[in-house]
Amino acid sequence: GSLVARTRTHNVALVANSQISERDANQVRFSFGRTRLAFDEVPGSPFVFQSPFGLTGPVGRILIAPFSPIGVDPFTFPQGRANNTFQFADTFTKMRGRHALKFGADVRRVQLNSFLERNSRVQVAFSSNRILDL
Repeated sequence: GSLVARTRTHNVALVANSQISERDANQVRFSFGRTRLAFDEVPGSPFVFQSPFGLTGPVGRILIAPFSPIGVDPFTFPQGRANNTFQFADTFTKMRGRHALKFGADVRRVQLNSFLERNSRVQVAFSSNRILDL
């Protein structure tokens, strides 16, 4: 079957710098990033078959032994993912003579959300005069 891959990204970063005194400063950062990947099936694919009896829904692949299979691989689609990253960081800077001392923290949360609908379509195999529904 034909597929269309769609990718979208969203990113935002916010920074606040504060001069506390002549020798002390603070910086706070927040950022968010999202990447989304989706695969859409093009409707009307000639490689997705319909069951003549309407019992199975779309048939992904037909195997007729000993020939090569025809149709769409039933094990890999539909699928999609979204990756989210949240970051918060705070840095405090203290100047001492010619030296700069920095203290801070960086906290991140990463979400990996995905789905992979294995066996989303039926695979039908014909072998030895028997019909096997796998």
